[in-house]
Amino acid sequence: MSVMNINNTGSVRRTERPEYVKVKNADIKARDRTEQDKIDIDSLKMSLEEQKLSIRNMVKDLVEKQGFKFNSATLKFMDGEIYNEKSENIRVDKATSLKAQSEISDEGFWGVKKTSERIVDFAKKISGGDISKLEILKDAIREGFEAAKELMGGKLPEISNQTYEAVMKSLDEWKSSDDK
Repeated sequence: MSVMNINNTGSVRRTERPEYVKVKNADIKARDRTEQDKIDIDSLKMSLEEQKLSIRNMVKDLVEKQGFKFNSATLKFMDGEIYNEKSENIRVDKATSLKAQSEISDEGFWGVKKTSERIVDFAKKISGGDISKLEILKDAIREGFEAAKELMGGKLPEISNQTYEAVMKSLDEWKSSDDK
């Protein structure tokens, strides 16, 4: 089965799914997951790719409306502001701001609740629901957030910190419910 990837230019390519899913120091055999887990994971990936493309296009339109060339690799985010490769400030118009606020709201796709749910669902699916892999999953998630922090200049936005806390809380609740 293939999966969809969107590269930096926005074009879509399909790649073959690996036989094993790598999670830190553990290999989880993909074919050992149930068919429903595979469908759910594919659905999560497709939904995420669609949303990433949507937000990427929103930023692209915003940048190009202001007469700048769009190059996502050179955009910089500092102190809640967006800058291009020449450190020119990209102004966010009212419509884009409202759309972005909607996307990160409590019920928005990128909000704390829905993002943490997707992360936890994905973690459970790739572990095959095996609670013994919880610490491996938590370590991998922790490393992912740390990598994101480095990309953002050493500090994540508050919504990211809240998402991380919600993910860890949900994983702890999963363990507690399994202990009963």
